[in-house]
Amino acid sequence: MMNRSASTGRALRVLALVVFVGACDPMRPSDSGVANDATPADTNGSMPDADASGACTFVGAWQGTIAGGSFAGQSLQWTFEQSTWTAAISAGSIRGTWSLSGSALEVNDTSAMPAFLACPVADRGVYAVSFDPTCATVRLTTTTEPCDGRRAYADGITLTRR
Repeated sequence: MMNRSASTGRALRVLALVVFVGACDPMRPSDSGVANDATPADTNGSMPDADASGACTFVGAWQGTIAGGSFAGQSLQWTFEQSTWTAAISAGSIRGTWSLSGSALEVNDTSAMPAFLACPVADRGVYAVSFDPTCATVRLTTTTEPCDGRRAYADGITLTRR
């Protein structure tokens, strides 16, 4: 017969195992099934790179190396604010608007320096996003992109939070 201390210890080990396995399961029934539903917690219990719902957020400064096209190998600095963004590459800077719905990032250009870097305002780009479990990196993959210039720097890029 187990004493109370041994029984409590066993119960705590089982609970720890259940919590650990649940934390490692990427497709819990309550999940949306989107890989970017990561909910990391820092040592204070907060989620620094997630929004109030626990989903990863783009808000902040990002950096990456352009994967292909005419800008291949160049550094890209991309900063997202609440609904606007600014990107800087060696050729200049671009400004635009953005929104995130599930795993779809929609972007539009609004201006650029020099002006020829901007895509037409009507050219809305849509990118599939995949955050890592810590929300520290994100990969963009073109879903719909009528603007060749934006596709050249955004498609296939992996951005790291700065």
